[in-house]
Amino acid sequence: MKFSLKIRSLSIEDSNIIKGVGILLIAFHNFFHWVQPRAKENEFDFKLSGIHDLVNGISNQPLESINLLFSFWGHFGVQLFIFISGYGLMKAYKDKQFSWGSFVSKRINKLWPTFFFAIFLFYSLFRVFYMGYSIELGVIKEYLLRISFLSNFIPNKAFSLSGPWWFYSMIVQLYLIFPLLLIIHKRIGNYALVLFSALMYLVTYIFNPWFVEHGSSLYFFFVANIPVFVFGMILGSKKETHYNHLIGIGALILFTLGNFYYSFWYFSHLMFTIIGLVIIYQIFLKSKGNSIFYKTTLFYGEISMYFFAVHGFLRTPFIELSVKYNHPLMTIVWSIGFIILSTIVALALKLVVSYYSEILKFLSDWSKSITSKIALYLINGLKSIMQICTVFLFLLISLRIYEYLLLHYHHEMHNIDIYTLIDAIFRDLLIGIGFIGFLTLPYLILYRLSKAIARSVIYTFITLVVFINIGLIQYYDFTLIPLDRVIYAYSWKSIYELSNTTEYNILTIFPFIISFIGIGTAITFSNRLQFKRVFIIIFPFIAFFLAITHNNYIPKEYKFENEEKYYYTNNKLLYFIKDIIRYKPTEELNLAEIGASINDYREVFKDRNYLSLNYPFLRVPDQGDPIGSYFNKTNNSRPPNIVIIIVESLCTPVSGPYSYKSSFTPFLDSLTEHSLYWRNNVATSERTFGVLPSILASLPYGKKGFLNLNLDMPEHKSLINILKKNDYTSRFFYGGWTQFNNMNIFMELNQIDSIINQFDSHDSIPPNKNGFSWGYSDRAILQSTFSTIPDSSDSYLSIYLTLSTHSPFMLKNESYYMQRALDHMKTLDILEKKMPGYLKNQKNLATFLYFDDELRNFFNKYKQRKDYENTIFVITGDHRGIIFSRTTQIDVYHTPLIIFSPLLKRAHEFGGVTSHADLTPTFINFLENNYQIETPNKVSWLGGLLDTSTEFHSQKRMAFMRNNRDIRDYINGKYYLASDNLYELSDTMHLKKIYNESIKNRLKHELHDFKNLNQFAFMGLQKQVTSSIEQLVSITYDFEDSIPPFYQESVRKVNASSGSTAIIMEHNQIYGGIAPNLILGNHISRVYIKVSFKALTTNLGSQNPIFVISLGKEDQNIIWEGIDFMNNSGTTNQWITHTISKTLFLNPKDSKGSELKLYLWNQHGTEMYYDDIKIDIKVKKI
Repeated sequence: MKFSLKIRSLSIEDSNIIKGVGILLIAFHNFFHWVQPRAKENEFDFKLSGIHDLVNGISNQPLESINLLFSFWGHFGVQLFIFISGYGLMKAYKDKQFSWGSFVSKRINKLWPTFFFAIFLFYSLFRVFYMGYSIELGVIKEYLLRISFLSNFIPNKAFSLSGPWWFYSMIVQLYLIFPLLLIIHKRIGNYALVLFSALMYLVTYIFNPWFVEHGSSLYFFFVANIPVFVFGMILGSKKETHYNHLIGIGALILFTLGNFYYSFWYFSHLMFTIIGLVIIYQIFLKSKGNSIFYKTTLFYGEISMYFFAVHGFLRTPFIELSVKYNHPLMTIVWSIGFIILSTIVALALKLVVSYYSEILKFLSDWSKSITSKIALYLINGLKSIMQICTVFLFLLISLRIYEYLLLHYHHEMHNIDIYTLIDAIFRDLLIGIGFIGFLTLPYLILYRLSKAIARSVIYTFITLVVFINIGLIQYYDFTLIPLDRVIYAYSWKSIYELSNTTEYNILTIFPFIISFIGIGTAITFSNRLQFKRVFIIIFPFIAFFLAITHNNYIPKEYKFENEEKYYYTNNKLLYFIKDIIRYKPTEELNLAEIGASINDYREVFKDRNYLSLNYPFLRVPDQGDPIGSYFNKTNNSRPPNIVIIIVESLCTPVSGPYSYKSSFTPFLDSLTEHSLYWRNNVATSERTFGVLPSILASLPYGKKGFLNLNLDMPEHKSLINILKKNDYTSRFFYGGWTQFNNMNIFMELNQIDSIINQFDSHDSIPPNKNGFSWGYSDRAILQSTFSTIPDSSDSYLSIYLTLSTHSPFMLKNESYYMQRALDHMKTLDILEKKMPGYLKNQKNLATFLYFDDELRNFFNKYKQRKDYENTIFVITGDHRGIIFSRTTQIDVYHTPLIIFSPLLKRAHEFGGVTSHADLTPTFINFLENNYQIETPNKVSWLGGLLDTSTEFHSQKRMAFMRNNRDIRDYINGKYYLASDNLYELSDTMHLKKIYNESIKNRLKHELHDFKNLNQFAFMGLQKQVTSSIEQLVSITYDFEDSIPPFYQESVRKVNASSGSTAIIMEHNQIYGGIAPNLILGNHISRVYIKVSFKALTTNLGSQNPIFVISLGKEDQNIIWEGIDFMNNSGTTNQWITHTISKTLFLNPKDSKGSELKLYLWNQHGTEMYYDDIKIDIKVKKI
């Protein structure tokens, strides 16, 4: 035997022999490695156990040798295909000039039809008739992912549908990089290719373990396969190859070592290729023969492309037979049967592809023969719309990528992975083509009139669609909920205020600029796009089909494992439009159902005594006092003070002993250890709009939330008005705009004594870059307690709603708290890979540390007061914050509930599921039982009593209202319904998805009953909304151009708020006029008063003047109330705006002739100017 050989260039027949050997190795490997016993191959990662399993298996079960050898080494047949691809491409293109686009297009056009029909025809038939599965959208999505050659880029998706198909994505990647490798070869030579291969070896050695750990491998990509591919290219660049057996011996040694040692394993793919080629040369190519063995191998090489496409899924029935009979010889028989069936199907696939090519050629020739002017006009118009469609699809893909990057930049989005991105892109592409399908006919008509106008109109429209999409994506990034019908729940002023909470900076504006430039560039280049006429003719049919079936590609919530993935997958513009269309602001209630709904609802609440059919929630209050035994009596025997602190966005991820993200409220956590603590507490709504009606009055929701009823909120029993009748003084502290969500009207309706929303300006929340500020910081709100509430024995109710932990998360001493947050993170047991998620939320977390500090200061100062010992503090959150990813569907409502007091006998932690709606019923019963306060005997409360079970326990039955005012979530005991998904609830509000149609349908029916009653309860009220409210006065006085007689004596020249004149109230003047007296008419049940004015205090008396509202008749006061409107603002050198809002409740029989007076009462010598008076008075008639 010669020690060295000259090997000529490979012919097409030689190549097919190599392919034949490769495909048979692959096929037998893909069969045998699913049959026991097997030796796990080291194809994509190294495991030493594999070679031991091989050796031990052969020595212990010799009859299984074929099985074991193919299962362990058969996969190397893939390397022969990679080699022959590199070799063939180099032979074909080394002396040619070609463009990258034309090359890639040609390669994919050769590969794609076979792959397409293998999936959509043969695999689909196999799936339906053998596997018994249907072809659903999820499967189509997997199909599209496969034929797009992107599946390898998604962890754990490389083997989806049919394992061997991972090869297609990888080989296309090699096609994409081949032109670059060819340039390197031509300009530098083969040494550069060798160096590039060495670099890829190094990259693979360093990074492949990480890829394997994350459900992938670099062998799924071109990187790890470059050495074999380049080896083929190098041999292909030569006319003949000089081979020395020393090379073969060295390859054999390295290959052997690669089976035992990890560091050598990376070379085993190339080494096997060398060894395999030598063996193939010696057996087949050295002396070609006519043996059946040679011809069979050549045959399989010729059909290898078709065989490879179908064999992966056809092995399944034969593997099942092998497992069933479990005999070495029978396994070989079944493997041969598998090869025969795959051969037959491969030939059928080859025939289908052949027919497809012929049909395509016929249609292409026919389309080229068209000469009719009308037909050519249609073809040109369709070509234009295809160019536009290409631009539009490119923009949709870009928007999806932008959204993906934006979300991952700002948030932890573990559920939004590459696969979710690809899924979203596919859906957008299908819907986008369908959208163009809808526009095709109008475009063709316009195109007939003017090509330029047609293109301008549609591109303007597309630009508008893109800009709106960007805005909606940025909204979603801010709220993590797509914009929907929620816009109907807010006034335009509220929407404007909310929009200002987002900072508009270069990162906000930049996408619009880039998209504008991108659209212009795409339009310019789109004119260069050329399409074959046959595809131009086919396009409108495909587009129209996708248009009429577009609903099939819109995500359905029940098919997603979590909301986060569902919300992301939706196209934000389409989601918005669809939801707006579905929304019915005046949805008719089926009155025929009401009786049944009332009966069924009350069947769920058998333990309650309901009183009326017309008022479905009216009932006798629950009996019992679940918290009374935990408290001592007050030292003065008077009812205790109650302080309710509602913390913006306080939730489990950032606070408490069960914080799964580690707590950022250390003081509050320490307070919890000395408190009554409910770890399974929930809010009733997704945002702040529901917290006040729920905590303070346990109220039904109404259509858009109770507060949305505005001036038409019905009278009700609340913690505020019940305690007022029992001599409590009530105050509401809020640093923001009290008109937001109509909070002021709700408080006034409940006869709150004071709304305190003006504080020390030094404690305001800093404005964001838009100049927007929510108002005042938590320090301002909490510290105002000590200048507002007298330290006396009188009982009081204080309600605080904080703001500092609300977006945009602005703090005056931001740098200090940002560092505090960072230092705090370092003290926590945070895995290094999770730290980026914390850093993304650093600004948000810093505000919780700030709140916690201010809460500590608040308690430290409160302890110095005499009334501290007789005070009960309630601390909870309004809802879950937009911070970190949600873990479950109920997570958005989960917020801690803490009751602390010096009166507590002992601390206790409860596992019972409770809600905000349980607080008012519980505290009223507690005060009635222990302090004999007067309580109502009829209420319309949704909630019950706090569950004081120590262990996890749930008897809660209630619905929740989402931010868009949908009621789709419902809990009954341990079951939780979210849209159409059913979950089982466990401790700390964890959910486990379950499948029980009976329970799900029962909960859906209960939810339906509640929604009917919730609408029915307000139905009569809704019919009155447009007719019952009358505007009595709406006027503004600036005292410049004309001065009404009522004010003339008090007008003075001064540097006014606006202009040069203002009203003066001198230090010796007892009364300061605000408005002329008004005489009321008949049947008025309420008077809504809102007055604002600007004041400049030049000399402050011993006490503040007060704003008086009085209503009298025949010299007798029906209502008289004095309001300290200055809130200790003192003497200032600047004009300060003061706003007073009040609702007066009248007996309609007494309203006629009643006189309404508004004035300032100055008993203590204050001197001030006031200007720009705005008066708005409305009345409600019955």
